[in-house]
Amino acid sequence: MNSIKNLLNAVLSQYVPSFFMVGDGFPRLVYELKQLYTDEPYKKYLVTLNLYDRFTTEKIDNIVDEIYSDVARATYTQGERHYKFYNNSDRQYVAESDKTINRIMTTLELRVYEREDD
Repeated sequence: MNSIKNLLNAVLSQYVPSFFMVGDGFPRLVYELKQLYTDEPYKKYLVTLNLYDRFTTEKIDNIVDEIYSDVARATYTQGERHYKFYNNSDRQYVAESDKTINRIMTTLELRVYEREDD
């Protein structure tokens, strides 16, 4: 799972440089990765993205739009693995106890295909 986290860090840092509430910069991104077990010939993961900003959702709305248009249609290859993202189109505006902070939560499906040589 470390290779997937490294990929997510590399891909998502292009959109939001602040991860996991490190530092005091905004916007921020916190993601959670959960493996879903299926009978499919690939590994399947749910990537939950939480984007935070102060006072407005405009900037993080734009970031989610960019992630939907770029990442959610992309395939990345690292060695024998192919990573394919799918957009779940489930953007949610989540209320925070601190009213100066706005949060958007959305998910992506990630499928990991292992290339097999004959």
